[in-house]
Amino acid sequence: MQAELILELIDLLKQKFNQDLLAVVLFGSVVKGNFTTTSDIDVLVVCETLIKDWRARDKMTLELTEDIELKYATSIHLNLVSKDEISHAIDSVSPLMLEIYEANQIIYEKDNFFTQLLNSFGRNLKSLHAIKIEKGVWKISGLAVIESG
Repeated sequence: MQAELILELIDLLKQKFNQDLLAVVLFGSVVKGNFTTTSDIDVLVVCETLIKDWRARDKMTLELTEDIELKYATSIHLNLVSKDEISHAIDSVSPLMLEIYEANQIIYEKDNFFTQLLNSFGRNLKSLHAIKIEKGVWKISGLAVIESG
């Protein structure tokens, strides 16, 4: 059932964003293997550009997920980000990127876009001498101890 849901979601995203769709990535419990019937499905969607207004973006997210959530009785947490926003998340070592870096499944990408981003993020972590202390906890010199998902 999850596979059908994911395929349906990818089709919707391709229809909505066309050539602007750069990557669709699963993360969180569905990838870590601790997904339960009460878990949501965490999905990162990266587009070339997106509207900046957060209300309009929330409305778009709801429109994209509402029917699928009802059909499969599963909650989808869709994270819509632009290419610029994901680049900033990598440069700033955001907790969300740390979580995605630890456990992800790329289910769609254009021209190896997200694979290259993950490689860049890994190099960034290495240059910052980031140390994974335990699952979901990183120590980054000069920044902080950061907990992710």
